[in-house]
Amino acid sequence: MRSLVVLLVVAACGSSAEHREPSALPACVADGLGPLRNLPRLDTACTQPGRSCKRACDAGDADGCVQYGYDLQREKAGGAADAAFARACSLRLAIGCTNTGAYLWLDHQPAAAADVACARRLFDRSCDVREAFACGMKGRMLASDATTPEAREVARRFFDRTCTELGAMSCRMYALHLERGDLGDADPATIKALLRRACETGDDDACGDHATAGETFHD
Repeated sequence: MRSLVVLLVVAACGSSAEHREPSALPACVADGLGPLRNLPRLDTACTQPGRSCKRACDAGDADGCVQYGYDLQREKAGGAADAAFARACSLRLAIGCTNTGAYLWLDHQPAAAADVACARRLFDRSCDVREAFACGMKGRMLASDATTPEAREVARRFFDRTCTELGAMSCRMYALHLERGDLGDADPATIKALLRRACETGDDDACGDHATAGETFHD
């Protein structure tokens, strides 16, 4: 999960006033997609010595595209990484769609309205196939948009359900928004319990003795 955090730090730390031009993507990659596949292969062949994840991606291997995107992120080649994730999404791998949506929504603020709408559709599609990071991002959008007690309750119920069912990033996002006061009162013990569940269900960034949920986005 650590490589995904790069896309989340901007929103966790605060928004920039920089104007965001519309995405270079010609249309929302969510539109016209067939059924998504949730879990990537754990034995992505392109990571083996002598193999190339770029070549695998170019050849239509969605898992190779995601791995290539992570490699590019580590090299600070953000735009190329975004393109690799978008290709993985077009090849119907859910985590590629989630990462593309995170880029559209969080890479620069304020995001263009069309990019926000596209990101919402991407998170919806990926969350529908139980991709935990997407459900966390969908909950994050719900919490960010919640301006009434009723909307906050909708966001809280969504996080309650997805954190219980899927764990991982959905739990850590829930902890962050509770900690910020976006969803009503929460005690520190609840935040700790949510981070512990996130860690136990595969979100490595939630692991460790963190004082707050917010600091898990800065490691």
